Amino acid sequence: MLTHCVMRLLKSIQIVTYCNMNFEPIVVGDFIIKKFRTELIAQKYIDWLNDPVLMKYSEQRHSLHDDQSCLAYYNSMQTESTLFLSIESVKTMAHIGNISVSFDFNNSNADLSILLGDANFHKKGVAKICWSAVINAIFRVYGIRRITAGTMKANKSMVNLMLASGMHIDSERPKHFLLNGDEVPLVTSAIYNPKFTLA
Repeated sequence: MLTHCVMRLLKSIQIVTYCNMNFEPIVVGDFIIKKFRTELIAQKYIDWLNDPVLMKYSEQRHSLHDDQSCLAYYNSMQTESTLFLSIESVKTMAHIGNISVSFDFNNSNADLSILLGDANFHKKGVAKICWSAVINAIFRVYGIRRITAGTMKANKSMVNLMLASGMHIDSERPKHFLLNGDEVPLVTSAIYNPKFTLA
C-alpha cells in the first residue's frame, strides 16, 4: 500500500515538472506564447475581463474582476494538469491575450480556451495562428490523443476559430446557457492527434 502511494506521488511530481516547469515558449509569426507571469496582472488585463463587449459570451461576464481575482485564477492554474499561457508581441513584448489548457492525462485529453484581449489584434488572424500553434505543441510535446474546446453557439467568432484550426463540432447541448434572457446551446469541438496510437 505504501509503495503504491509513493508511486502515485512520484507520478504526480513528474507531471508537475513536465507540464508546468518545462513548457518551452512558442514563437509563431510576430507572437510568442509562453507561461503566464504574475507581472502581467496589470490594469490592462483586468480591463479585458471587465469589458462587457469582450466578455459577452464568456462566463467571466458574471463577475467583477480585480487584481486579487486574477491572481486567484493564476494560482488555480498552477497544478499538475494545467497550463496558463500568455500571448505577447515579439516586437514590443506587449501582452495581448492568454490561452489556458486543462489536461486529463488519464484519458489523454486536453481542453483549450483563449482570450485575445487587445482589440488592436482582433480580426487579423492572430487568434487562429496562436490557437493552432498551441494545438500542434500539445500534440507534439505531450502526445495527447484529443484536444477539445467549447463555446456558446451564438459566439460565431469562436466557432469559426475552432473550425478554421481543423477542429470539428462533435456535440451540441441545447439551452445550456442563458444569454440576455435567451436559452443558448453549448457547442463542443475536438481535434485528434494523427500520430497517437493506442498502447
